[in-house]
Amino acid sequence: MDRAQPDLSPFALFGDLPLLRLRVEYEVDDPKLLPDYLGSSWRGVLGWQMQRLCCPFGPKQACPDCLIREQCPYYLLYELKSNRPGFRDAPRPHILLPEASAARDRQFLSITLIGRAVRTAPLFWKTIQEAADVGLGRERVGFRVHGWLEDCPDLGWKRLPLSESYRHIHGGVALKDCLSPAPALPWALSLNPPLRLRAQGRYMTAMDWSVFFSSLAQRLEMLSVIFHQGSPLGKEGWTALQKRFLSMTPQAEHAVAWKDWSRYSNRQRKKAPMGGLAGKITISQAPSELWDWLQCASLVHVGKGAAMGLGRICVGVL
Repeated sequence: MDRAQPDLSPFALFGDLPLLRLRVEYEVDDPKLLPDYLGSSWRGVLGWQMQRLCCPFGPKQACPDCLIREQCPYYLLYELKSNRPGFRDAPRPHILLPEASAARDRQFLSITLIGRAVRTAPLFWKTIQEAADVGLGRERVGFRVHGWLEDCPDLGWKRLPLSESYRHIHGGVALKDCLSPAPALPWALSLNPPLRLRAQGRYMTAMDWSVFFSSLAQRLEMLSVIFHQGSPLGKEGWTALQKRFLSMTPQAEHAVAWKDWSRYSNRQRKKAPMGGLAGKITISQAPSELWDWLQCASLVHVGKGAAMGLGRICVGVL
């Protein structure tokens, strides 16, 4: 008798992974002084302010040597290193995605917290209040928060009371509850901000679906194992999953190209390259399970720089 085929869907593999998605609406004083992309600016100012709020020992104390690091939310979000073989390069369990509105001075910051990081939502609320006194970017552009929203499945973005918004957050939901059934083809994909993925030691300059989905699954596995007590897929699981990805290659029209850009790194005190693949893809033929993986990519992002918003895949229909 043939053994039943294992369920290799993201529902089965990572469906219980908790997610919390928040959105901050804010107004900046002088938008002309801001960099084109604010992901790095937000990651920097929130990291510095969060460390200042959390650490009782000051910046001279190295996080890996700190005796209370396992109880520190800053360490969890920004510095944690896994000791598990194959999981040492731990991804960050948060994503900061800046989104501009039609009015340049009114902007949004989407915050996704994953696994154990869901419980740090009040810290983000407090840190953003503190960051408003510091400002964004190298020019320290001032801003004012106008509102907080939470993404609730089946309800959409729910506005929270502005005063002590953290008290009204509903909380994390399982990844599987964020996924919807596949709509009719064709599907429209947008890679923006850029997707920064390495394949065989080089950054991808054209879409390689097998590499893309393998990288997404690896990211989900690491987030699940490190931040949610998930189980590793193991050698057999990875072999089966990679075969499945090869069989799921869609028929698609690609209008993507390498987009070169850089950000200023305060730690390195120089510009750091952050180029990646950007553009649009139209999928005309694909198995329905591909939609589930694409939705996961839209939620947790893929590739380098995901913590500052890179590698988001917007999915929709034509």
